[in-house]
Parts: sequence; C-alpha cells; structure tokens
Amino acid sequence: MATAEVLRTPVPRRTASYVPPFVATSLVLAAEWLVFHERLRALTLNRESVQTYVLIVSAALLLLASRRLKLSHAIDAGGIALVTTSLTALIALDAAHRPYAPTTPLLMAVCTYGLARTLFGAAQRKPFAFPSAYLLLMTPIPTPVVVLIDMPLQNLSAALAAHATALFGVPVQRTGTIIGLAHSEISLRIIGDCNGLHSAIAIFAVATLLGWLLQARPLQWLTLIASGILLSYAANIVRLTTVLLLLNHYGEHFAQHLSTFEALYGALLFALCVFALLKIARWIGCKQFREL
Repeated sequence: MATAEVLRTPVPRRTASYVPPFVATSLVLAAEWLVFHERLRALTLNRESVQTYVLIVSAALLLLASRRLKLSHAIDAGGIALVTTSLTALIALDAAHRPYAPTTPLLMAVCTYGLARTLFGAAQRKPFAFPSAYLLLMTPIPTPVVVLIDMPLQNLSAALAAHATALFGVPVQRTGTIIGLAHSEISLRIIGDCNGLHSAIAIFAVATLLGWLLQARPLQWLTLIASGILLSYAANIVRLTTVLLLLNHYGEHFAQHLSTFEALYGALLFALCVFALLKIARWIGCKQFREL
C-alpha cells in the first residue's frame, strides 16, 4: 500500500522581520541626525526656518514610505557603497578643514538614500528617491550669487513698494533702498531680509513638494515653481506696502510693534501663497494626490 508523502516547503529565515520597518527607519534617522548634527547647526545659520522645514518634510516622507514596505532579508551592496562613500567624503572634508556647509545636504541625501536602500533593498528604492533628494534644497545659495542679486532685489522691492504706496494716496520719497514718508519723520529701509529672496526660497521648497505630491508632469512642475516664486515676491511687496501704510497712519506706535506684525502678517501671506498654489495646481490639471 502506497503511503502519502508530505512535502514541507522550507521557510526562509526572516532575520529582518523582527524589527518593524517604521521603527528601523526612525532609528536610522535618529542616528543620521547625530552624525550630521554639528553640520546642520552650521548650515542653518542663515535660513533656519527653511532648513528645518525641509528636514522635517524629508523625515516625514521617509517614515510614511517605510509603513508600506518590508525590510530586506539581505544587505544591499549598492546601499552600503553609497553610505560608505558619503561618510568617507564627510571624514575627508573634516580632515582637510574645508568649508562643509554647501556639501552637507548632498552628503545627507546620498547617505539617507543609501541607508534606505540597505534597509529595504534595491527593488524597493523608488519610494525613497524623492525624500532623499529633497534634502538637496537645504543647500545654501553660493555667496557670490547672493552678493550679485541682493542689492538689485532690494532696489526693486523698494521701488515697487514705494509706487504701490503712492497709489493709495500716501506721498513717499525714495532714495535707493530707503523709503521716507513725506508727512512724517519715519522712513523704512529695505534690507537684505526684506528683498523677497528668503520667501522665494521657502515657497520654492513648498512648490517642489507639492509638484511631487500631485504627481505633476515636468512642465506642470516648472509652472508650479515659477508661479510660487512670483507669488512670493508679490506677497513681499504687499507686506512692505502694508507696513508703509500703517506707519503713515499710526506712526511711532506701530513702529514699536513692527517685528511682531511682520512675523504674523508674513505667515498669513505665506499661507495665502500656498493656497493660491493649490488653486494653480488644480487649474493646470494636477488633481490626483500621490498615495503615501
């Protein structure tokens, strides 16, 4: 009499399944923060709010992506190579005493992508490409470029703000970047922080993220970025014009609370720019959000 043979399919050992992917990714991000902490402190001296925003968004996207993936059961050689290369470059720059701020975002992006690829394998690397590349937006604008465009932007902002204020019937006198109110001793000087560059950088980061979330095609993506930069500069002129009008009306009393007003009003205008970007995205056909 024949006997039935029981076939047992060997179950591969799952060495990586004991650690949830979300926890593993969190630990990697924490370790990376410790490695790059001092460099981030140096990098965020000029644009701390934008740098922090980019860092938080990138980490959030990485954590969201890790929810739907499984840890790899084998170490990916390509991921290890990327991590090794980025950390070696970091050590070499430190040894050479070279300025490192411009290279930090690139090293972070390569290291983050390499670590994600090591954890999840080359087959699941695509969800981590954008969150890692997004860190490149932390790269500071080269100083020669800032020096080249800073004063022209200040002069343009001052000219447009003075013209807009005059349209409301308030006489002004402009000398370079200084706008004086004709019937008051108060004047407003447009400095580097008021030239619209910082707000343009911030909205550029938001528009880049929005284009990815809405799965925009290249032309739609460029349209969003260009629209965002124009909106941010227009909002900056609105802010300066509003300040001049309020200075003309309330004088020294308003000047004492100028910094508080600019912080709150600037945040409101930025929120309106983001809302306008969403409307523009819908108008150009970006209507489907990416599944996270």
